Amino acid sequence: MFLAVCLNPTLQKTIVVPRLFENEVNRATEHYLDASGKGVNVARVLTQLGECAIQLTHSGGRNRALFHELAARDKVTLLDADSASEIRFCYTVVSRENHTTTELVEEGEPVAAGTESRVWEQFERALPEVSVVSFSGSRAGGYSDNLFAKMTERATAAGKTVLLDIRGAELVQALRYRPDFIMPNLAEFATTFLLEREHGHGLAVSEHTDDPGLLMRVKEKMQQIYRSSGTVTVLTRGARDTLFVDAQRVRSARPQQVEPVNTIGCGDAFTAGFAARIAHGGAVSDAVDAGHRTAAQNAVQVRPGRIK
Repeated sequence: MFLAVCLNPTLQKTIVVPRLFENEVNRATEHYLDASGKGVNVARVLTQLGECAIQLTHSGGRNRALFHELAARDKVTLLDADSASEIRFCYTVVSRENHTTTELVEEGEPVAAGTESRVWEQFERALPEVSVVSFSGSRAGGYSDNLFAKMTERATAAGKTVLLDIRGAELVQALRYRPDFIMPNLAEFATTFLLEREHGHGLAVSEHTDDPGLLMRVKEKMQQIYRSSGTVTVLTRGARDTLFVDAQRVRSARPQQVEPVNTIGCGDAFTAGFAARIAHGGAVSDAVDAGHRTAAQNAVQVRPGRIK
């Protein structure tokens, strides 16, 4: 069984237009509302792969019952704490003619006092029942800065396979506890481990970059992380080759090329496909291929974080 931890839930509105025109009225031809957020997407894809998955999060406010209803519709099992905070909305505008996806993101409200302890209780209750734990995305305000690191420490000590799709200081802190895999994209990895440490501030780096000097330093850092902690780094780069550590070498694999409809949730679909293959004893290279398949299946769906 899988536990997908994400502490920033979303109600995702997807709006499809023939073509998006700025500063004009755009009439939708389709529209959908889904329970979302990175952890929900991971759990939904795992469920659609036939796996048993639980999504640990919080929810609250006027739309808590709606969030639960939409998750249940997709057979996503929620384990959540009442946060007394409104669930944020995010909006995706899909342009059919231009094959573009435009995302509008609301910031989540801080959770109420006591939410973290309730989430931790749920985490401790679920941990003995699962074999794989994934951590995805950012935390809403109101949580401790080191919460994901503490959860990683607890999960690795319990002998669980741990995957981290997080970034920044949280990733650096959690890496101390030797997670099995870290799975940021290239831009997140570079700004976490290279650029911010060198310059003291974030710099804009595209996940699609092919800068030879930067890629060389990224690969060196991936190998250093593996040597020091045994943690395997898997770096997605959009439509470009995924980089991953295998037997102390950095290898690459080409994603499946598709004409995308909606790219929201592709990274989460990759995480789900990768985790499912690893849980069944697959090699890292096989898991990367499985992640590419689920990401490609997600990309051709109009709704986020699903493969059918």
